[in-house]
Amino acid sequence: MRYFRDRDFIETPEKFIFCVVGSTHPKTHIMAYLKYVPSNKGLWGRKNTKFQRVMKEYTMENLIETLRMLERHPQYIYHFDAFGIRMSAVPINNVIKHFKPEQRLKEILMSPELDSLELKVSELASLIIENSIPKESIGVTGSILLKIHNISISDIDLVVYGLDASERVKNIILNLYSEGILKRFSGIMLENWCKSKVRKYPITFEDAKQIYERKWNIGIFKDVRFSIHPVRVEHEAEPYGSRFYRPLGVTCMKAIVTDAHESIFLPAIYKIDRVKIISGTKARDIREVCSYESIYAGIAREGETIIVKGKLEQVKDLKTGEEYYRVLVGSLEGKGYEYVKLA
Repeated sequence: MRYFRDRDFIETPEKFIFCVVGSTHPKTHIMAYLKYVPSNKGLWGRKNTKFQRVMKEYTMENLIETLRMLERHPQYIYHFDAFGIRMSAVPINNVIKHFKPEQRLKEILMSPELDSLELKVSELASLIIENSIPKESIGVTGSILLKIHNISISDIDLVVYGLDASERVKNIILNLYSEGILKRFSGIMLENWCKSKVRKYPITFEDAKQIYERKWNIGIFKDVRFSIHPVRVEHEAEPYGSRFYRPLGVTCMKAIVTDAHESIFLPAIYKIDRVKIISGTKARDIREVCSYESIYAGIAREGETIIVKGKLEQVKDLKTGEEYYRVLVGSLEGKGYEYVKLA
């Protein structure tokens, strides 16, 4: 059954618009961050309602600021017992509209009347679909999903559902780059992208360049920036409560990546081995790195060495009875100082 997936959007009775985080949720609440609120000063709008973007940048600092805003609306703050965190969330009973990317894309592909940005969405999606990707496997998210996009400033943000479809779309996109239909960032655009990442994350300019080289899913289509985001479908997502996580402190370590196939999703998962603690809290059986910071998704391959700073967590798997450890990157406690880097 189609439940709430990463990068869906939710509208509440207050006309608050939240973006769903991940595809693992308890039955009563949907983990999500506040992105838009109604405002006469907003640059995004539909019909008689304008919206202001409150999550201006995808940084931990901005997320913490949205949580402060929601203190006046405590119904949207929830303690996720399995994750051991307090995070913004929308109660199921407060969902007045569930925006699904695949439905919005279907509408765009069938519509005879499109604005200039929707037309480019249709063209880009069609390039992917004509390479044997099912229509229901892709969608459009962001402001275009909500029909509040501003054609002068909005980007194209597509989603792809499932690991198999995501891997096939990756190959299609790489071919479209080689054919010149899509373009990679270069020159001043690449320099500005790297500078913005250095400003937002604890990485160097060279780190940022190295990361972009691994980012097949960010580029330019007909002078519009686009991004493509793989999303877990229901059977690929971890059932909420199947594992419990408890914080143990901050650690910095070096490790070898043994499995990176789930690193394309959010959260991004790297299975690791041969761990060496550099500093901070120690543990013997650290098996994975989990990143909620999308910049670190898909940047390391099997056999490569990574350096990671993040929150060390004890993991209890209720299905197998195993206990081990992982390092979480993108925690609220980390306040933006956590990272994954190629060694």
